[in-house]
Amino acid sequence: MVRFLGIVGPNGCHELSEVSSGRPPGLLEVQFQGERTDALCTQQPVGLDYQQVVEPPFMDPFVIRVRQPSGPPLERSVRVQ
Repeated sequence: MVRFLGIVGPNGCHELSEVSSGRPPGLLEVQFQGERTDALCTQQPVGLDYQQVVEPPFMDPFVIRVRQPSGPPLERSVRVQ
């Protein structure tokens, strides 16, 4: 299982609307989409706490990549033993 923690949007006016992922061999690629809500906005950021089960097979190292709407992807290599 892979757990993602972060913040959705720049303030409390946003929410997580969609999570898309792909799984070629040796890689988990995830993209989170947020959207602005019509609810009462606050300056308190909205937390992201998302878990995804990843089924074998795994290559070593295994790469987890998160695509960002602006900026380069975030990547982490995980050793599989």
